[in-house]
Amino acid sequence: MELRLLMSARSSGQTFDLRCEVREKLIDFLQREHPEALPHSRQIAFKSETEAAAEAERLGRKAAGSR
Repeated sequence: MELRLLMSARSSGQTFDLRCEVREKLIDFLQREHPEALPHSRQIAFKSETEAAAEAERLGRKAAGSR
């Protein structure tokens, strides 16, 4: 999602502050009033059999070495 707004202020510092405030208030509004409009991202990472075997071997060696 991309939203563009045009705004101005008397100085560059005030412009930066204004941009930050507007962005934060827009996000707050969307979270309160239209949470379904915000993107949802979920990631599930699966290890390959090779990666899982290597990790199991590494953990096995570590446990055996600590005895």
